[in-house]
Amino acid sequence: MRRLLSLVVALVLVMGTVSVFAASAEWSGFYELQYRSISKDPKNSKATYDTYMAHKLELYPSFKLSDNVTVKAGFFWQDYMGKVRYFGAGESVFISEDSGGHQPNFGNANDSGYSLAPTTTDYNAVLGVSSASVSLSFLEGALGIDAGRIKVAPWGTGAFFGSSFFADRVVVSYKTPALGGLLIPVFIYERRNDFNHTTPADNFWQWNLAAIHLKPGTSLMAIVFNGNHLGKRYAANQFLGNPVLANDKKDSTFYLVADAYIDYKIKMDGGLSIKPIFEIAYGTGTIVNDAWNLVGAYGTPAGMNEIDASFLNFILKAEIAMNKLVTIIPEIGMVSGTKKTKMDGLDPKTAYNNPFGINQFCGGTFTIGNIIGSLMSDAAGVDENGKAVDGKWSYYGKLDVEVDLLDTVVKGLGANVYFVYAGTFGSKRDQNATGTVKFDSLIAWEAGLGLSYQIDSFTTFGIDLAMSKTGKAERWGSTSAANQKRTDLYMGTDLTVKF
Repeated sequence: MRRLLSLVVALVLVMGTVSVFAASAEWSGFYELQYRSISKDPKNSKATYDTYMAHKLELYPSFKLSDNVTVKAGFFWQDYMGKVRYFGAGESVFISEDSGGHQPNFGNANDSGYSLAPTTTDYNAVLGVSSASVSLSFLEGALGIDAGRIKVAPWGTGAFFGSSFFADRVVVSYKTPALGGLLIPVFIYERRNDFNHTTPADNFWQWNLAAIHLKPGTSLMAIVFNGNHLGKRYAANQFLGNPVLANDKKDSTFYLVADAYIDYKIKMDGGLSIKPIFEIAYGTGTIVNDAWNLVGAYGTPAGMNEIDASFLNFILKAEIAMNKLVTIIPEIGMVSGTKKTKMDGLDPKTAYNNPFGINQFCGGTFTIGNIIGSLMSDAAGVDENGKAVDGKWSYYGKLDVEVDLLDTVVKGLGANVYFVYAGTFGSKRDQNATGTVKFDSLIAWEAGLGLSYQIDSFTTFGIDLAMSKTGKAERWGSTSAANQKRTDLYMGTDLTVKF
């Protein structure tokens, strides 16, 4: 009887605790099912195809323990469809198993990374933990401190500071009324890489100092300074047995990125509104001072060099909304070569690199088109005769038209058409995997059409079609095919549920 009473008491305590957490917990997340069909048809060789389906579930519970303390977490499940087949649920088979003879391939890590490129990593993660942190609130919510592995939102347009990712951070922020809106200074300390706890000199850590001014519905202005410190024994990645990024064990290195963003919505008569958006990023300093520098033919190490990470990038766009009829979005973006684009001014022991090209950092969600996804700078090089050739600025221009009128005809229906023209100013000669190549044209264009239907306030279904053509060579990772003209076709569908 005593044991039974103890069991009842324990169940009451457990169920009571669960009910307390359930009552104070808030859940958010999304589920997405994707289908992709991509063809790449080079002029002088056979076409290649990528066709696959994948899906992902993300859950973000938040437990508010008091007015001052909230515990947050993140969980995910993701898989390519057709890779594995499970059986067993409930009490019949307690541990689910693969019934199709397929063994999950976890790739390089069973983590929160998510790449839908079937030629890279096939993720079959049954369940993963992406984040875990605590939020402390003081001074009636004005002062906030967040610590742990935190989901980081894109900064500005998301072009230079990437997509949502998860970082080990301590974040201190303060909110105060100012200039008709809200001023939020923020300081962030991030533990980036700690390879060996007994060797502090191999650490990579960074800090962010930001000031944000928000006037809801009208404007957002922000500037962030991002400082990166790499210890004197820092060494990461390997290529041909040598560290790709490394310091010389004598000196640590530091580089700084400054990024400014502003948008301002102007409302006019007749339901017309114009929202200009501008973001500019500047970087300076040395990433590492002893890197294995690939400045010769691709894949041929040319010696140990420091990497100068100086660059300048910007994006200018506008959202022109016409009273629920159409929204027209013109957009231009430019990426600088590097600090030194003149070959005669290069230090032979220094590699010049722009690590913050459009959509290059952290694999951003920002995309130019569905095929032309990113934009890199064009560094200085040499032609087939060994003659120095200067680096060039890369650019793109885009016009996107969203047809809002369809929503008045069929509730929830939307469409957009867009055109992208991108390339590098001028032409040059350079090296690639097949030898010396003459870059007669660095031009690419893409045209696309998208349709979407909002089933309810949570669920949206969309389909996108796109086509692109490239010149003899170009520098976008999603369409790279040096020394050949190529036509790409893209079809994608997405079923997305956000809650």
